[in-house]
Amino acid sequence: MRARELGLRPAFLPLAWVVLHLVKTATSYQGGVLSDRVGRRPVLAAGWLLYAGVYFGFSFLGSLALLWVLFAVYGLFFGATEGVAKAFVADLVPKGARGTAFGKLGMLEGLVLIPTSVLVGYLWDRTGSGHLPLLLNAVFALAAAVWLLVMVRTPKHSATPGVGAAR
Repeated sequence: MRARELGLRPAFLPLAWVVLHLVKTATSYQGGVLSDRVGRRPVLAAGWLLYAGVYFGFSFLGSLALLWVLFAVYGLFFGATEGVAKAFVADLVPKGARGTAFGKLGMLEGLVLIPTSVLVGYLWDRTGSGHLPLLLNAVFALAAAVWLLVMVRTPKHSATPGVGAAR
C-alpha cells in the first residue's frame, strides 16, 4: 500500500516482492551460519533492529528508488531471522517438547497477526497514510529487540556456541 502511495504502478508490486525473496533466499544460509557462530539472540536482535529501520524508512520514504532498496533490506531481515527464530525456539525448549513449541509459536504468530493487521488497516484508513502504522511497527520492533536482549535468557543446555550462558 505504501508503494502505491509513492506511485509504484501495481504491475511492479510483484517485482518488489521478488526482490525481497531473492535477497531472503541469498541470505538465509548466512544468517544461520552467523547465529551458530555468535548466537541466536544477537542475530535476532540485529534482525529486529533492521526490521525497525526498514519500517521507519517505509514510514518516511519519499522516493521510489529508495523503496526498492528498502525491499531488498527487508529481504535481508527475513534471511537473517526466519530460520534463526526457529532455531532459537529449539534452543529454548527441551528436545521432547519442540514440536509443541513450534505449534504454539505458529498459533501465537497467527493470533497476533490478525488483530495487528486489523489495527494497521484501521490506522491507515483513519489517517489516510501509512506513516503512523509503519512508524508504530518500527517502534514495536525496536522494543522487541530490546526486550530480547534484556529479558530473554538462553538455557545452559543450548548447543549453540556463544548462546549457552546467560548474560
